[in-house]
Amino acid sequence: MNMFLGDSRLMKCMLYLGLVGLFFNQNTSAVTSYYNNLSGNYFDFKSMSEKGTYVPASSLDTPTLVTNPYDGISFRPSAFVAVESQLGSVETKTVSSELEFLLSAKSANSLGQLTIHVAGMYYENPLNVPGASPYVTTSLSLSPINFTIGGVTRSLVPNFQVNRNNGLWSGMVSLSRSDIGALFNSPAMQISELKLNTTASVSATAQYATANSYLTDLSFVAQAIPEPSVGSLLGFSGFVLLFRRKTR
Repeated sequence: MNMFLGDSRLMKCMLYLGLVGLFFNQNTSAVTSYYNNLSGNYFDFKSMSEKGTYVPASSLDTPTLVTNPYDGISFRPSAFVAVESQLGSVETKTVSSELEFLLSAKSANSLGQLTIHVAGMYYENPLNVPGASPYVTTSLSLSPINFTIGGVTRSLVPNFQVNRNNGLWSGMVSLSRSDIGALFNSPAMQISELKLNTTASVSATAQYATANSYLTDLSFVAQAIPEPSVGSLLGFSGFVLLFRRKTR
């Protein structure tokens, strides 16, 4: 009888541990959050998704649409990491989210310039431990950006420096049509549809120190180039013909 009770308790314990293990496996596996399409004056932002290792997956939070003066999407993230090391061990944490969306131009517009902005906060505090050499660092980064046009994908490492000042950091990079087109060996190409994929990360490392790192803003703003319509081209051709007749 006691053996049966022992086996029963063992089975319950194993079942409990199995459920706990299943819970943590779910929380460490990649999960994707999807967002509704957003429509601006010149561009649509479609098929937006964010992949992370947390439940819920979103560290960037739901995007909002910006339409003045240009169309854009803005995330107000809640992603942060915090580490503390008092005994000399090196403690490191990183939070990352993979973002993907499709930028689609409306009517006869095309992409003229894409501006990406990131911002955050950081806190670094070396501890006063006798005989110790404190080490602390925090970082905010954007992985190489993958651009896809017509099924062809090219990568670009964003060339921006993150400015750090009194616990705040920010960075911005602007890519012209020719910058993106050059990746596809066609700087003068008209870009009416562009898929973008990138990973935003914050990290903190401390040894005999404490550190916090936050990502508070991630924005993508698209500036349009109106392409000449067929009607305007016909009107211009008629004007040229009329001008030639008058000059004869």
